[in-house]
Amino acid sequence: MTSSWTKYTVTLVTNSLTGKTFGTDNNDQLAIEFSVMWGAGNAARVGDSVAETFGGAGNIDIAQVQLCAGDVALPFQPRHFADELALCQRYYERYDGGPGTRLNLPTSVADITTSYRTALFFRVPKRVIPTMTQGGGFRFIPGGANTTLNFFETTPYQTGISAPTSGATVGSSITIQSLDAGGWIAADAEL
Repeated sequence: MTSSWTKYTVTLVTNSLTGKTFGTDNNDQLAIEFSVMWGAGNAARVGDSVAETFGGAGNIDIAQVQLCAGDVALPFQPRHFADELALCQRYYERYDGGPGTRLNLPTSVADITTSYRTALFFRVPKRVIPTMTQGGGFRFIPGGANTTLNFFETTPYQTGISAPTSGATVGSSITIQSLDAGGWIAADAEL
């Protein structure tokens, strides 16, 4: 460690995965870990048998970490935050009302007397058809009657949302809103 920014490049050879059996607990991983200081309980993890004797104070700053597949360390290639966010949103996206506010869905229209429908277009196309989930309750505005949400015809680009009701006028519109500030909808396209 130094008191000025220093570039470190490490090349690792990983074992072959050929013939390996992976578990079903979704906990198989290749992890890169930065251990700043460790005690006797962690000494074996870094190939030692005694506790680290270093004692110090201050901050350790780590920046611009990049993993490259292959035999050559490539120059650091920074991404803009918006690009990184869009890449992450290909796998997971959550809609909520924000701090202290309720989630309002796009205007819903009664297609039949027992259902209001709307579509939610994802901010970023998903890598596969996502699994849709929700948290918290929802209601109709105006009126305030509680309802449930059903997702239908989900694609990597959008999902349909229907909410059951009774006595709706076909073609009429309404807002579907979360009951409280904690209501949310998520599109999960994880591996």
